[in-house]
Amino acid sequence: MDVKIDVLIIGSGIAALQAARLLGQQLQVQIVTKSSVDMSSSYRAQGGIAAVTKPEDNTAYHIADTLTAGEDHHEKKHVEALINDGTKIIQQFLMDDLPIDREASGAPALGLEGAHSHHRILHAGGDRTGQVFIDYLLKQLPSNVVINCYEMAYELLLNTDGACIGVLTQGTHGTKRYFAHHVIIASGGAGALYPSSTNYAINTGHLHSVRAQQSVIWSLCNFIQAYYGATAKQKDLSQKQFEELVGFLSMHSADQS
Repeated sequence: MDVKIDVLIIGSGIAALQAARLLGQQLQVQIVTKSSVDMSSSYRAQGGIAAVTKPEDNTAYHIADTLTAGEDHHEKKHVEALINDGTKIIQQFLMDDLPIDREASGAPALGLEGAHSHHRILHAGGDRTGQVFIDYLLKQLPSNVVINCYEMAYELLLNTDGACIGVLTQGTHGTKRYFAHHVIIASGGAGALYPSSTNYAINTGHLHSVRAQQSVIWSLCNFIQAYYGATAKQKDLSQKQFEELVGFLSMHSADQS
């Protein structure tokens, strides 16, 4: 089966849904995800969102904190774009009633974590930030955005110039061949490749290996985020107990800094 569209997005986390929300206002967009939307890394994310939202903080501080924490293993222009643009995007979300946690006064409840020098961590639903954000974005999607669940993208289609023009998928309806003017890969992490992991078993990063095999250009993939407490001992705890322990240790560490 062939499908021809303007934009194909692989993945169904926050990055994928935000792209679909914006691009779907003018273009025909379809999303392909190898499981259900509530099985993404984003949906399970308990941590908050770091963004400048109060007058005494500013993006220059946030940029400096980021560069210091990463010991300058960055493309500075990308850090600046992420934080400057991200601040504007989050502020717009707040104006559009993203249901974040708030103080009794109505001001955003801001946490202090890790290497941040100011309180700037937003949460939603306590430890359900990812779930709340995903549910919010799903309600915001234009009606012409189509989500195809339980389809695995297993091959990128390249033209003679090496540009990606689509993908092959395998799913409950057999094999599909998507052709798109633009292909966005927002397919999440690879944490489940590790023997001790807090990720869903489907988070195998298979599309990263597909890209590498097909010589698709990508960069700055030297690091992978990992919980320092994700060891075999995790098996003695429930998923929620383990995440709560990691969150407590992270906040305690920030309080002592």
